[in-house]
Amino acid sequence: MACYHEISRISGPSQQAETAWTSPSLDHKSIQDDGTEIFQSHYWRRVFATDIRCGDSTDVKISTKAGVSETLLAEAAGALEIAVPVLKSTLSPKVSQSNTISQERVIEFTRKLSASKCRGLTFAEWQKTERITIRRPRRLSHLRFHEQTRHIDNRTDEFCPDYYDYPTAECCEGQYKKQIVEGFATLHPVVFGSMKRLFQGRQLSGDRFELLGIEGSFTLGQEVPFSAFAKYFDHMQSGSKPTVGYLDIFFWPTTSLLPEDRMPSKFNPLGSFLLGLAGGVAAVVVIDYLSNRGTKLELPESFERAKQRFSDVRSDIEAAVEAGREAMRKSETSADR
Repeated sequence: MACYHEISRISGPSQQAETAWTSPSLDHKSIQDDGTEIFQSHYWRRVFATDIRCGDSTDVKISTKAGVSETLLAEAAGALEIAVPVLKSTLSPKVSQSNTISQERVIEFTRKLSASKCRGLTFAEWQKTERITIRRPRRLSHLRFHEQTRHIDNRTDEFCPDYYDYPTAECCEGQYKKQIVEGFATLHPVVFGSMKRLFQGRQLSGDRFELLGIEGSFTLGQEVPFSAFAKYFDHMQSGSKPTVGYLDIFFWPTTSLLPEDRMPSKFNPLGSFLLGLAGGVAAVVVIDYLSNRGTKLELPESFERAKQRFSDVRSDIEAAVEAGREAMRKSETSADR
């Protein structure tokens, strides 16, 4: 399974996953002749996170440890009442072929991160850890047994990046508001493996919409070719870029990314439009996005529900966009007098 299916993904612009560790996933269980149980599992740990925006670029140095320290092995062997060489021989066959139980070491590498002039990039790096749990029975008397359990975590040299590229109103606020007035009133995540980018969308007929900067029309949940979006993902370093991605079934108002401390006043003509649009669309965000942030529902009825809500909100968005255009015209007329 690809690593990005296992890590806790970035949940939104500048919003890292709430947890920095994933729950261990059991890979294998074995029982030795003396009754010792060995559980092989793995989990991912976030080792780096950052957010850049407004044309910034940087080379980030990621430094973390890998392997298992001799101190930890000695402590585990003592707790299990076995010799360190015996513990090592028990552990070695249990780790993946690309990793071995070795002396703890430091791994360092660099990621090149960059954000476009009017956009931001939220980034996280995850490291895989292989966990071996040894449960060894110990006889206390001829009738009683006691189990000794010890975890040995072998931090590997396998890493998984997570990218989330998004528009930022504070970088180009005038342009951002203009695009809203032009009808690009919704935000749609497009996903290719470990890379996700928010595109501004404008509703067309039925349940179809267009994406700013992309030719063609789309529907929620649709598969899309990487070739049509490549130029918007080239700045993200990923081990392998999938040839096919998809449009998420979630979408929400473009106005949700306007800075809260600079939200337009309701007494301003353009502000009235933006606030009205935010209220109207936010009320019908697909599958209650705010309460289910980070959770992707895969049930067929969820997708149908998403399409229906998208269709229901279309007329409201069209009315809001037209009201916004009228407000802009009146505002410009007043300024000319």
